[in-house]
Order: sequence, then C-alpha cells, then structure tokens
Amino acid sequence: MTWTQRYSVLYVDQPVGTGFSFTDDEAGYARNLTDVGRDMLEFLQQFFTLFDHYNQNEFYITGESYAGAYAVLNARNGTLIDSAGAPSCVL
Repeated sequence: MTWTQRYSVLYVDQPVGTGFSFTDDEAGYARNLTDVGRDMLEFLQQFFTLFDHYNQNEFYITGESYAGAYAVLNARNGTLIDSAGAPSCVL
C-alpha cells in the first residue's frame, strides 16, 4: 500500500523558487530560514482555512534532502497552527 492510497497527500515546493513554485515579485523569495518557516506557516493557515474538512485529520511533515532543516521549522510552526485549532503536527 502506498501513502496516496491510504492518506491525503499535499506536496509543497519549498522555498518559493524551487520545483514548480514561483513568484513574479523578487521580494517573494525567502532570504533565510525564518522567511521559509513564515511562508509555510502562512500557506498552511490558508490551506486549513479553505479546506477545513482536513482539520480533523492527523498532520505529518516529511521531506527529503535539505528538508531536514525545513521540516523542523515547519513542525515548530505546526505547534502554532495546532494552538489555533488546526490539526496536530507529527514530524
């Protein structure tokens, strides 16, 4: 069984400018890990507001390569989301 057969999976290219993500505004690119974490927190808050039926699900963060640094930031920010009523975050 694969992840996508058992779970809802959300793929996010992070930071902006990697993978298929882009911005037309130079100021939209992250300059440091704080920017990266803030951008992901804002994305997740908007996602769980728009798709609130996912709020009842467990929330897992995974990644590859340098995601070891980003995943920790996202998990830390995930505790902020959790305190606001969105899903708990599991790293």
